[in-house]
Amino acid sequence: MHMKTHEYANIFPMMSRKDIEALSDDIKAKGLLDPIILLDGKILDGRNRFSACQSAGVEPEFKDYDGDDPLGFVVSHNIERRHLSTTQLAQAANKVATLRRGRQQSNAPRGAFKSQAKSQDEAAKDLGVGRRSVQRAKAIEENAIDTLKDMVDTEDVDLWNAEIVSRLPEAEQEKAVLGGVAGVKAKAKEVKQEKKEAAKQEKLDRSDAMKFATMAIAQLERINRGDAKKNDALNKVINYCEGRKTK
Repeated sequence: MHMKTHEYANIFPMMSRKDIEALSDDIKAKGLLDPIILLDGKILDGRNRFSACQSAGVEPEFKDYDGDDPLGFVVSHNIERRHLSTTQLAQAANKVATLRRGRQQSNAPRGAFKSQAKSQDEAAKDLGVGRRSVQRAKAIEENAIDTLKDMVDTEDVDLWNAEIVSRLPEAEQEKAVLGGVAGVKAKAKEVKQEKKEAAKQEKLDRSDAMKFATMAIAQLERINRGDAKKNDALNKVINYCEGRKTK
């Protein structure tokens, strides 16, 4: 028996094979306790139960969704029933926000979706995860090579390190993942150190520039104020210094 899955259900990851096997054994012993919820003929809630029923050889029970917030229904049920990690919640929140953007860019009717639309902030709040984690999940989804994404999905690599490596060119990502989890973490550490050194050098460069500018001002202030060209030069240096102070 084959059933299509609703896009809202796909926001969350499937349970592990081990957990589905355990659920299958439970269904064999006790039967299916909660029916599988359908929306437009697709599984809205219960993909894992459906898979477990198939493994157990038990005929699944279906029930049509009756409500006006299917997205909220899926989110709340997954949060209540499952022990999801920060990574899984961040990925789910990113999918909710991505789903919204996709709908906004589509020519399909959006009336029924407006009540479901979620911004990144709203999605993060609904799923109880930090917005920065959602931003990291978004960067990984958009930039990471498949192998790196797999490492995040299995949670061998955390969002923070994965995001750093995902922003590198694909060739550098591929080189990093060849070293496995240790290779990715080492590359992320290297990038962080390079950024730290670059920021330190920028601070020194800015300091040196300010010193030279201060010396220039001291010299220009000795110039006769009646000299229009040199007075203009003084103003330019002063403006430069003021601009550097605000950065």
